[in-house]
Amino acid sequence: MTEEIKSIHLVILGALPDARAYFERPDELGGCALHVSRIETLEAFEAFEPGENDVYLIDTDADVLGMGVLHVVNAVKQRNPFQPVVMIVRAEDAGLIVLAQHAGLDEYVIRDGEPGFHELLSEALMRARRRSRRDLPALLAVEMSRLQFWAFFDSVPVPMKVLDADGRLLQVNEAATRFFGFDENEMVGQLIYKFMHPDEVEHAEEMYGALLASGGRRATHEAEYEHHIGNDRRYISKTGEFVWGDLFLLALWNADGSFRHVIGIIVDITQRKRAMHDLQAREAKERAILDTTVDGIVTLDADGTIESANRACERMFGYAQGEVIGQNIAQLIPSFTRAVLEPVFEQAGQDIERHEIQGRRKGEASFPLEFGIARMEIDGEHKFTAALRDISERKIFIERLRRSERMEAVGQLAGGLAHDFNNVLTIITTFAYLLESQGGLDREADLQLQKILAATERGARLTDQLLALSPNPVTEFGPLSLNDVVKDVERLLHSVLEEDIAFGTELDPELHVVDADLGNIEQILFNLIINARDAMPGGGELTIRTCNVTIGAEHGCGEHPSELAPGDYALLQVEDSGRGMAAEIRERIFDPFFTTKEHGTGLGLATVANIVEHHGGLIEVRSAEGQGSSFNVYLPAAEGDVSKGQEPVRSPELPSRAGSYTILLVEDEDDIRLSLTGVFKNEGYTVLSAANAEEALELAERHDGPIDLILTDIVMPGMNGVELAERLHELYPEMRAVFVSGYAGEALRRKRISPNQVHIAKPYDVRALKEAVRQMLSR
Repeated sequence: MTEEIKSIHLVILGALPDARAYFERPDELGGCALHVSRIETLEAFEAFEPGENDVYLIDTDADVLGMGVLHVVNAVKQRNPFQPVVMIVRAEDAGLIVLAQHAGLDEYVIRDGEPGFHELLSEALMRARRRSRRDLPALLAVEMSRLQFWAFFDSVPVPMKVLDADGRLLQVNEAATRFFGFDENEMVGQLIYKFMHPDEVEHAEEMYGALLASGGRRATHEAEYEHHIGNDRRYISKTGEFVWGDLFLLALWNADGSFRHVIGIIVDITQRKRAMHDLQAREAKERAILDTTVDGIVTLDADGTIESANRACERMFGYAQGEVIGQNIAQLIPSFTRAVLEPVFEQAGQDIERHEIQGRRKGEASFPLEFGIARMEIDGEHKFTAALRDISERKIFIERLRRSERMEAVGQLAGGLAHDFNNVLTIITTFAYLLESQGGLDREADLQLQKILAATERGARLTDQLLALSPNPVTEFGPLSLNDVVKDVERLLHSVLEEDIAFGTELDPELHVVDADLGNIEQILFNLIINARDAMPGGGELTIRTCNVTIGAEHGCGEHPSELAPGDYALLQVEDSGRGMAAEIRERIFDPFFTTKEHGTGLGLATVANIVEHHGGLIEVRSAEGQGSSFNVYLPAAEGDVSKGQEPVRSPELPSRAGSYTILLVEDEDDIRLSLTGVFKNEGYTVLSAANAEEALELAERHDGPIDLILTDIVMPGMNGVELAERLHELYPEMRAVFVSGYAGEALRRKRISPNQVHIAKPYDVRALKEAVRQMLSR
């Protein structure tokens, strides 16, 4: 039981004239007798013999024995560590309270001028009185506990602080000064919020208020406490850097329910936070890399369960990440059953092994996929990283490349076939011309001969189209009428268009002449016609139009592209009534390898666009779904425009002196050599004929007299015609040359012969060949 206290001996230290004003009745305190003594000098204090019931009272506003309050408290405790000491202080003396408690202060009362102050002082004196010699074991335990705590407080490497009710720092240990970077005198007396990150202050104030409101609800003979834990609190060090701590607050109340102080413990987690931040930054960087890569990347466990997937997987397969994580890889790659998966996993090493398989998009659409997998070990468990690459476009490109190579091979074959066909046509044409020149044919025979010549001309046009397929065909620019090209092509359309397609033309008779290559323009026209035909599988209408366009003025052909430079143009329009095109297809229609046809190469319209650009023109398409298409080709008008419909200007007839000229004819094709020998002999020329270059050289060396001109095929066995002419020029410096060839483009370049050296191409018009010879001899 608690000892009943009958009297208190109050020893007032220092000059305190109004001491009795602290008590309502100077002779009684809390129901017990009150005896008051004054000690106002140091000599009196040293001579004073304390008694068992003494309680010392100090007021910080009074002069205390001529020395500081802390010295007085120390002096009392040195004489008797268990002698109760009570101190009256001001509210702003928080730092003094902590220091006095270190010295052994038992109780303190804050002077606030309120009527209840007398009761608080009386209760403090009564509590201090109870610390008598009869409670020596308990008091000794308390004192030892207090001394041990403050020794712990000062030496522990964990930052600790003591706070008052406002959150003001009363004391910090050395670890706290290292944590914050401030000296102790820079921190004590400051509000703890001053050292916090601004974003933390509001929450910290709320937390601190809730902590203080939760305790001190009952008065007992033992102290009461409450605690609070706060994680990841940010503070600002003296250097301005952020430091992080996990916070533990312990609020203490006296036995009577009055607030004592709050002890704060901070666990420094700055390094952990920085490491975590670095880790998060590294993970964010790795995630950014994974999410921006074009390849899908997934991680799998040993059972093939997907543990993570990047954004490329979302784009590739159409599933959100949440839809595939936790699912088996077979959801994306159906062929990867467990039976297939296990051997792949077994052989997957650190080096990625690639497999070509079929993937499956959301909605059951399959596509070709390249699958690479590597094995790793994490915490003793096998994990796998798989790289997935959509190779659909690669497959399409390879197939188109193969088609392109096949087309190139076809072009090579076409060039060779055209050469052989040209030789055949040349033989037919030359012998037909010989028959015609001999005369004496009746009307029916002459009509048949003209049919033969017309057929050879048509065959020559076909070979020109075959040569257009050969690599790097020869282009010969010259004045050309698009109307004539349309009319010539029209004769061949029965082999291209089905009967259910109605064909018509609307040609401007005053159309500008253009400077163009005939073969290229025919290729443009044929490609556009075939494209229109394929757009009308069920039949329809196909119309070809031509008209003149002058940019900068209004004309009857409608609006024109803004990219065209001012000037005159000939417009070639191919219009169909087919299914038309959507905007996204229309925008890519001229891209190489882009096609909407099941078996198309994607090169036709790209070739057309390239040819038009090479001619300095422009092509546009106007189309809409279900409304047909119109391809418009704009070609610049030639300078000095002359209507193609007019009669061509013929060269004046040269005076014939054939009998005075000798021609060396070199041709490896026997029938052509025989027919040409007859043609030029009929013209009066002396003709020396040879089957190859070696025979020609021997013939020239034996010939007694001049050789005025060599008419030679360019490509022959052994020495070519150009080399032969150069050798013969040493023997006959005045000799002229006319070169003939049935080859074109790449075939000539492969033999290091410039296409510009070809004067006449097979199959030729015999009259044109005779004219070329006469022109050359007249120089």
